[in-house]
Amino acid sequence: MNNICRALLEQTAHAMCLICLKTGVLLERNGKFSALLDSSGVNDMKQGFTFAPDVLACIKQQCQAFEQTDTINESWHPLTIDQKGDAIFLQTKIIFFDPDSHTALLSFRARDVSEQSLAERLLATRDRLLNATSRAAQVLLSGGKDFAASVNDVLTILGEATGVDRVYVWNIHASPDPEVNPELHTTQLYEWSLGAEPQQDSDICTNRPVSEAIPTWIDTFLSGRCVNNLVKNMPILEQEQLSPQGIISIMTAPIIFNGELWGFIGFDDCHSEYIWSEPEENILRAAGMIVGAAIHNHRINDALEEANARLADAAETSREYAEQAKHANEAKSDFLANMSHEIRTPMNAIMGILQLVLRMPLHPRQREYLEKIDFSTKALLRIINDILDFSKIEAGMMDVEEVPFFVEDAINGVIDLTKHRMEEKGLAISIEKDPEIQGQYLGDPLRLNQVLTNLCTNAIKFTAEGHITVAAKLLEKTDSKATLLFSVTDTGIGMSQEQQRRLFSAFTQADTSVTRRYGGTGLGLALCKRLTQLMGGDIWCESEIGKGSAFYFSIRLGLAESGIRDEKTPGNFAELKVLIVETETTFQSGLYDILYSLGCRMLEKASTIDHALDKAKAADAEQPFDLIVFGQGQKDAKKFYPLSPYALADRQTPTPAFLLIEGEKRPTPDFQNVTTNVIMYPVNPSKLFDAILISFDSGIQLNPHVREQQNELEVMKPYAKNRILLVEDNEINQLVANEVLSQANLVVDIANNGKEALEALERSEYDLVLMDIQMPEMDGLTATRLIRRRKELNWLPIVALTAHAMNEDRQKSMDAGMNAHITKPICHPELFKCLAEWLGKGHKAREMAVSLEEI
Repeated sequence: MNNICRALLEQTAHAMCLICLKTGVLLERNGKFSALLDSSGVNDMKQGFTFAPDVLACIKQQCQAFEQTDTINESWHPLTIDQKGDAIFLQTKIIFFDPDSHTALLSFRARDVSEQSLAERLLATRDRLLNATSRAAQVLLSGGKDFAASVNDVLTILGEATGVDRVYVWNIHASPDPEVNPELHTTQLYEWSLGAEPQQDSDICTNRPVSEAIPTWIDTFLSGRCVNNLVKNMPILEQEQLSPQGIISIMTAPIIFNGELWGFIGFDDCHSEYIWSEPEENILRAAGMIVGAAIHNHRINDALEEANARLADAAETSREYAEQAKHANEAKSDFLANMSHEIRTPMNAIMGILQLVLRMPLHPRQREYLEKIDFSTKALLRIINDILDFSKIEAGMMDVEEVPFFVEDAINGVIDLTKHRMEEKGLAISIEKDPEIQGQYLGDPLRLNQVLTNLCTNAIKFTAEGHITVAAKLLEKTDSKATLLFSVTDTGIGMSQEQQRRLFSAFTQADTSVTRRYGGTGLGLALCKRLTQLMGGDIWCESEIGKGSAFYFSIRLGLAESGIRDEKTPGNFAELKVLIVETETTFQSGLYDILYSLGCRMLEKASTIDHALDKAKAADAEQPFDLIVFGQGQKDAKKFYPLSPYALADRQTPTPAFLLIEGEKRPTPDFQNVTTNVIMYPVNPSKLFDAILISFDSGIQLNPHVREQQNELEVMKPYAKNRILLVEDNEINQLVANEVLSQANLVVDIANNGKEALEALERSEYDLVLMDIQMPEMDGLTATRLIRRRKELNWLPIVALTAHAMNEDRQKSMDAGMNAHITKPICHPELFKCLAEWLGKGHKAREMAVSLEEI
């Protein structure tokens, strides 16, 4: 037996051994068996080697099965031999078994366990990665140290768990200089390295365009996939970048937040070739998301803290600036209020006396001049109001009124205001009005007048010769609204496109040379733009250098209920036969249009005196002219003397009325002893209408100031003889107010200050108090508060009549107990409307107070 076994052991090509089944002692073995054990990790096998009890039991079980089988044993059975802590995986087959001697001859071979070993290794690796990811999350969440140190600790954990040489985190961001290179850039934020050269803060890791740093990776990352490869298998361009860094294997995973690529995490292996499995990829991707999210949130928090710090600094600076601005604004407001008061006080006297004089019988020339002064003072008042409103414009708080007015009045007022300057420069002006704009509208006539005046004064300023045309037409009309288009066109110096672009900016003029030559603040057109926008429209310019400019603006107005002027006419103007004698075609057409708009339909024109004389003589045979209108500066006008009522006393046909238009630079002919009517150039519908009435001796009172006075008397008729206490310290303003109130049949007593007002109320009863604010000894606000303390005078209406015109002044009046606030200079319609309202309310309140006392 032993000889057979020994022969088999020596001659077989297989690893064999002979063992004792009782003791498990290795009795014999061949070299192949020793080599097998050596290659499996069990070294220094001796004769006294003993199989472990569990292995011996397994062999005995196999021998018993072998003994009961008649066929040749072809089965290989797995065995695991544990020797000095090392596990050896083998397969064994029974060659023969001797139950008497309890010995067995066994053949061995190495067991194929590569799949199992790989699976076990992968599981072990995943366990390490999962454990490392969990530890990393704990480190980042703990916040126990400096954030950068925490991130470095996390990269160390991941590096040791993966066994790589370098771990890093990159951020993909916008270009630091988008004008030079607008593409995305990438920068390495953190790095851990062991056994590899660190790259942090090097040129290849800082602000690099993605097309250079990760030329092919960016698309992979955007698709949500990882880069997992051996460097030798990657594109040449990437090999050239990675190989010099000693990288053999690489795995990078994208970090994506809310669908946007924030950056990536990378793992470099500089010592072995390794391709990460998909589960490993997923774990490392998750680890990258955790680290990236922590960095992203930390940067946001840092930015937020920095922003909060800046905000706190800015808030403090803003508070300081606000305090300074408050003081500056208060100083400005005080200055404006004081200047307004000081200017309005004498203006009230000037305008008040003007109004009183204009209500007296005057020579037409005197009335013309006084009306010019009146209009100029009103224009000055508008300028003052604009100065006060400038703070509103800056704050975007300017409002526009909505009162009934006629558009032609606004246009005519502007022409009256600017005509003298036009005559001085020898400029012609024409007005083109769409007949469809006739009627009354709801809007702000003062703001419309302000825009037109600004445009006309600019046109005059920049026009050396030629003409200026003011036009208005209807663009659109509904049941309640109308859109009007206005234009002011000149033949002046014009502007370039660049100048036009800067035209409506505040404090800006066309160019510096123009500013030096023509002056001005450059604020007017900016105000015009704001005003037209407030009135529901806009303003624009069309111009060409050397060919003049045209400014257009639109506004949106409401339609007034009474859309037609309430004027009486001398019969039907359509029945008047009128001859217009005017040399200049522009003026001739203007006169024709105005007369036509007034209803005249039998109109003829003549460009010379001879031509007019021929027409007049020819008309005598059929239907004589009722009115002959002479334009400015007609030569040879004496030829018309035979047509005068004094020259032809025996004339069989009615003598025409003569209407002369007089200009300061082009005087009208001297019609001696001829009954004529003279009006001043430029002509507007209102002037021409009144002149026709006078020419035909209609007997209608035409003085608008007298008509205004009659309206006041009608409004105040129910309150005639009511007693008014006027509290005013300025003697001239006392005179003006006393005269105005007295003409309205009101009884006026005067107090020079608040103290005298209180004494007057002790002595007498009054129906209303007109109270100035700024007065010596006792101001109006203090006096009003003291009056309101007296219960028996709670019903008494108190109206502020003051030069204090700021919004806060109005509020102060109301807070002191006043019922209304009227600013100087006094607007008569506003004053009497307010008086009528509060006299009526005061009477009712007093009657109620008396009734309560009786009860």
